[in-house]
Amino acid sequence: MAAWHGTAGLAGGFTAMGLIAGIGMGMASTAEAELKGTHVSNNVVERAVNDTAMTQARQAARRTLDTFLTAARTQSGKWQSATVQVALERDGVVERIWVSGFQRVALARYQGRLANEPVGLEGLHHGDQVLFDRSQIEDWAFIQAGRGYGFFGVRALLPIMDTEQARGMRAFLAVDPLPKGW
Repeated sequence: MAAWHGTAGLAGGFTAMGLIAGIGMGMASTAEAELKGTHVSNNVVERAVNDTAMTQARQAARRTLDTFLTAARTQSGKWQSATVQVALERDGVVERIWVSGFQRVALARYQGRLANEPVGLEGLHHGDQVLFDRSQIEDWAFIQAGRGYGFFGVRALLPIMDTEQARGMRAFLAVDPLPKGW
């Protein structure tokens, strides 16, 4: 199952904009891997690890990742925020979580700060610095002129969000996940 989490409001930074991160764990059966729903208390949405929409979202994000990473180095001054969603592993748990303030520290190695409070990464907390490889990046996002670009996983989750949350995210997201010229 995979759980994508974040907060529902749009007030202040990526941790308060309905951003989605996730946890992936092996399931014993197909029935266990089915959608479990939305937990209002912590805004967790659980999806099967092999969920087609999420797999397609990750593939779309990865196809444009090089363009995003180049733009993040050269255009980021025009953006209000930029973040990447990274699959981090700790003690056998893989959590997909947003990382902000990221920068390349080696050829395919990056560092940044957790933009959400982890659910299953024992000992890590919102704001902690993490290191990760390019291969761990599963989604990307930036805000320009108040609109969200990228957010491929969030877009894939729109059909299962509650009506109010989906409406808010649709109002925030740019119609096309890619800005003109990409």
